Amino acid sequence: MNLGQECLRILEGKPILRRTAQRASTITDADVAKMAKWYANGMTATAIGKQLGCAESTVRRYLLRLKRGYTQASGESKKNAKLTEDDVRAMRKMKGMPRKLLAERFGVGRSTVQAVLNHETWRHIK
Repeated sequence: MNLGQECLRILEGKPILRRTAQRASTITDADVAKMAKWYANGMTATAIGKQLGCAESTVRRYLLRLKRGYTQASGESKKNAKLTEDDVRAMRKMKGMPRKLLAERFGVGRSTVQAVLNHETWRHIK
């Protein structure tokens, strides 16, 4: 199994962990999926970079992250999660209550409640 095939196997719809502190990332999760598919089909990293408008080293870095399994956890799968998916759904149903009461009830801070209610966090929960 080559690197591209291994990356495709690992990807399975998981978001990719990106460092964005230095500058905004222009590579989307869809682009990473394309990279893995093209690489598995024999396209070179240089050609993929030209196709996506990025450097060959960027392509290789994302493919290596996939191979090593660096994906971003979300929701309850995060090790420090205080809320469950059911908590988030219940909190959003109680949107009219004061944030302070919701925070006390669910054992989180008011800023966390605000982020959940505004869909800034837990976006995958409707």
